[in-house]
Amino acid sequence: MKILLLLFFFLNVGVQCAFSAFELRGIGAREMLFGSSAVALKNSLWSISFNPGGLSLLVGTQTSVSYAPQRFGLKEVSSSSLALATPFEFGTIAASVHRYGYEAYNELSSSLSFAKNFTSIALGIAVHYNTLSILRYGNDATLGIDVGILAFASENVSVGFSATNINAPTIAQKKERLPQLFSIGVSYHPMNVFTVAVGAEKDVRYKISPNVAIEYFPIDELALRVGVSDEPTLFNGGLGISIHSITLDYTSSSHQVLGLTHYITVTMRM
Repeated sequence: MKILLLLFFFLNVGVQCAFSAFELRGIGAREMLFGSSAVALKNSLWSISFNPGGLSLLVGTQTSVSYAPQRFGLKEVSSSSLALATPFEFGTIAASVHRYGYEAYNELSSSLSFAKNFTSIALGIAVHYNTLSILRYGNDATLGIDVGILAFASENVSVGFSATNINAPTIAQKKERLPQLFSIGVSYHPMNVFTVAVGAEKDVRYKISPNVAIEYFPIDELALRVGVSDEPTLFNGGLGISIHSITLDYTSSSHQVLGLTHYITVTMRM
């Protein structure tokens, strides 16, 4: 019965909201709040999913765990992720693993990324090995390639662009095409304690999805964040707490149809 209910969820509600395989990334609580404008963030480990070019500005080795325990209130569609990145003289290398689903429907993506900073612009590439497993239907796998650019218009303004699955990968017997996304964003830091970012994401199949997000640090150890997106409509709120080399990020995202999703991320800097 549970499987039938979940299939109804994917086929009925999922179609209404335009979800498809490997579309619900759910990676990085802070980045999920920023939405498409996350492509313009600097020093973000989870750029590995939103804009690999942003990895080039990481300071020191970082590792992070991210978890969404109940997507839209359903524990069967939870997501979890693990990432590690290390900067070298020749560039930054990062790896991640992301799982979404449950025993009857499971998406698993293993990623390897490389980014290089060229002073006023940073370039990055990510290769994802995506595997799909559906109970009684078998398994399949495919490769996806992302590219990203992060440019620095000034000390306080950065502009990001990313293209997801530029190789147009397909998966399963019906050759379902993985989402091809083009995102652009701008972040502005008028003060060290304040960031505002705007962005837009275009899936080749659907309308443009714009968003705006604001981050404020009342004290060095605490970040307060709000954001809103359209197509679909999402209202996001969250915070970040830093203690020495560890940062805990939390985001609550409210979908106009499906309800709340909670994201939790713990990042350690070494």
